[in-house]
Amino acid sequence: MDGLITMQAGPIRDRIVPREAQERRFLVHETAFTTAEPGEGGPSMQAIYSELAADEARNEQVVTEIERAAAQGRRSLVLTNRLDHLAALATAAEARTTVPVVRLHGRLPSPERRAVRERLSSLDAARDPFVLIAIDKVAGEGIDLPSLNTQFLAVPVSFKGRIIQQIGRVTRGSGAPDLPTVHDFRDVAVPVLERMHNRRRRVVAKEGFSISTERG
Repeated sequence: MDGLITMQAGPIRDRIVPREAQERRFLVHETAFTTAEPGEGGPSMQAIYSELAADEARNEQVVTEIERAAAQGRRSLVLTNRLDHLAALATAAEARTTVPVVRLHGRLPSPERRAVRERLSSLDAARDPFVLIAIDKVAGEGIDLPSLNTQFLAVPVSFKGRIIQQIGRVTRGSGAPDLPTVHDFRDVAVPVLERMHNRRRRVVAKEGFSISTERG
């Protein structure tokens, strides 16, 4: 059918992109992270994630961007898949920002997790700046924060469904001047992680994000 339409009407000359899609930003930050792990198979990937979580230079790079967003009054969601990584990022962010830094993970006792959710709801309703650092799977369990406008993919992901779910956290309720922004950390020196990054780029491009690489 597409071929028939092209034959009758000619090639596509232009595409109409929705205004809201043009205002979605995907900012890429290249890292210097390296590993000897090949990333072939589950155990090797878990080893890579362990090294990544403990990499001080990479964590510093992530926290610097978190600090910058907090200074701009953004409401940020930082996603990771390891508790030690969450703790490292949260501790550093707490020391370098004046906005509330909230931790959310599955090991919180039920009363504490309920208190965290109530605090987040209050911050969200007031549209006050905050930083939520969460385990990715836990963040998908009943967390509804429409004011979120900034996201940090602190660890690589590559499955299309998960990428769409994660970036959806900052595209549902944001609007000008709170343009939704996703920060991605591209580990160019690790082939398996570079392939994962390329998959993310393809997905977010189809979701209407403009992609740019931040230098320095």
